Amino acid sequence: MLLNRKLVKELRVILQDKLKGMDNFEVEVGGANFNDTEATFKVNLRMKGAKTQAEKDLEDFASMDGLDLTKVATLDGKEFKLSGFRRKARTKPYLIQEQTGGGEYIITTDTAKRYFAKEVA
Repeated sequence: MLLNRKLVKELRVILQDKLKGMDNFEVEVGGANFNDTEATFKVNLRMKGAKTQAEKDLEDFASMDGLDLTKVATLDGKEFKLSGFRRKARTKPYLIQEQTGGGEYIITTDTAKRYFAKEVA
């Protein structure tokens, strides 16, 4: 039997389910590279309750850009908060999360400064 895209997707779901039961960790099985006979999966293991790298980076870069992490902004009639920073993204590094639906979106640094800048006293 040779590996194909469908089989690798099924294996990824099986791995995710098997690793989900770990008590102290959050486990995420990511994408896979594969050929006919071998598959390599990316597995991200994080202590429960620990911040993601994007959340840690947000704290650092938001302070450099003068952003308020507690501020809730309204865009297109929906409320959003800053949720992360993508270090490798050049044009749209900031992540915002919708407060009601939970959807996550990417925005530019200029947009982040426009809506989430710290208030000047």
